[in-house]
Amino acid sequence: MFYTAVHGFACSLPAVCGAYIGVAMAAAYTRRVAALREFLRTLTEIKIYIRNSTPLYKIPAVTRITGDLLPDDDFFIMWEKAVRANAALTDSDKDVMLNFGISLGRTDIEGQYGIIDTAKDLTQKNLKEAEELSAKKGGTLRRAGILFGLLASLILL
Repeated sequence: MFYTAVHGFACSLPAVCGAYIGVAMAAAYTRRVAALREFLRTLTEIKIYIRNSTPLYKIPAVTRITGDLLPDDDFFIMWEKAVRANAALTDSDKDVMLNFGISLGRTDIEGQYGIIDTAKDLTQKNLKEAEELSAKKGGTLRRAGILFGLLASLILL
């Protein structure tokens, strides 16, 4: 009786592990989608604060990305570190975010609105691509993990 329970558990363990590995591999696509959505929300929030002439270090959306900024901190260095540290983003995503960070605060309000709108357009394009990849490859990775886990379980039986 004990042997049957242990054997059953040992045979089901690869299926569970396979499913977990598949979900974990698919999570990278989900993290990218979440990061791009957050950046779009950030752009909208920054646009509102710029309208009120709020300094960058006082904008909550900026400090969520860069961490706490002080008036004397170099905004772009903090922005660049935060963007480069985000492993969920592709090089294309990082380029959009870094170019936005370089340009922010360097023109008049209307120019900054244009910069924000351009960054939004490029980010929405990247987001659409990320959502398609997440749906396509993420689902495939989850199913493959489950399938290989079940296959390993069958082999152990």
